[in-house]
Amino acid sequence: MLVVVMCAMTSTAGWAAPTSSGNSADVLELTCTLTSDNTYHPGLQLAPRSIAVTGVRDYGPCVSTTAPGITAGSSSFATTAPLSCLNPGQSQGGTETITWNDNTTTTYAFSQTVADVAGQAVLTRIGTVTAGRFTGNAVLSILTLASLDLLGCLSTSGVTSQSGVGVLEFTSLS
Repeated sequence: MLVVVMCAMTSTAGWAAPTSSGNSADVLELTCTLTSDNTYHPGLQLAPRSIAVTGVRDYGPCVSTTAPGITAGSSSFATTAPLSCLNPGQSQGGTETITWNDNTTTTYAFSQTVADVAGQAVLTRIGTVTAGRFTGNAVLSILTLASLDLLGCLSTSGVTSQSGVGVLEFTSLS
């Protein structure tokens, strides 16, 4: 399974989001690399506790077949959830708004699953663009967070940050 995830992260050419209609007329409209930097307060430890999570997702470089001026974007988030080093992410739903380099925005609603693959949390989001640029497109985002420092999990301060890399794709459905 790790090989599949890594392939998805390094090359998504020809990949359609799982919500695709399967129609050969579906068009991959946008592909971006993704980096994410998360901060945890208090830090993650072995036992679950309420953690305030803040973070920034940076997208780029991006390639778009319908909006060639879009080359990068970013979003930020803040949430509180019961987390631990053994459970650093939650399967959940939500929305994200990305601000692109041309000052336009995209908002999408998603369902997120979290899987542990070789000690790394892999967050997969599947959804639909609900507002702004690319409205109606299917969304696929796969983010792999770096393995946590297990010694940090045992410390009194816990693990206070984590980063990851991934991919974001928007596909128009016909």
